[in-house]
Order: sequence, then C-alpha cells, then structure tokens
Amino acid sequence: MHTKLLILSALFSNTALANISNVKIVDDIVYFTYLNQTSAACVEAGNSNVWAFSLNAQNGPDLYRALLHAQSSSSKVTVESTLTCSDKAGYETPRAISVSYN
Repeated sequence: MHTKLLILSALFSNTALANISNVKIVDDIVYFTYLNQTSAACVEAGNSNVWAFSLNAQNGPDLYRALLHAQSSSSKVTVESTLTCSDKAGYETPRAISVSYN
C-alpha cells in the first residue's frame, strides 16, 4: 500500500517549491508561470512552464485565490497536476496549488 501511495504521489504532483513569476487572465482562463519539472504529454512546445485553468472550473476560484496569495506574499508554491490540458489546449491544468509558509 505504501508503495502505491508513493507512485501515485510521484505521478500527480510536482514537488518543486518555486515562486509564481507571472499571472495573466484572458477571458475566463488564468495563465501562470511556474517551474515545471515534468510536463503532461498534451503540453505544447514552449508552454512547459506555463499552466492554465478556467475560473469557471469547480476549483478555479480556489486556485486563483491561492495564486494571488502566493504572489502577494512572495511565498513559494507546489503545483499538483491533473496530467491533462483540459481547461486550455496545450497548457497543463493544475489540480491543486499548495502555498509554503517556510
């Protein structure tokens, strides 16, 4: 069981703590720049460090609040991936954004 959890954790998370360097909104899509060590297969060349999610997605407003808090407090974040480009073609979609207070 422990091995399965480690494998799932490796598949669905990006463990690098990094700062958010850019946040941009176009229509209902929020784009942000975050160091991405491994991109989902759907990510287009040149977009490996740019993530995107819809403000209309179920977790969109919560992700946006986490981004704004991290950027305004200069906190580092960890982004967990959905391993899809479901909200904007060619851009990886985050599942969760964790803000580090260290």
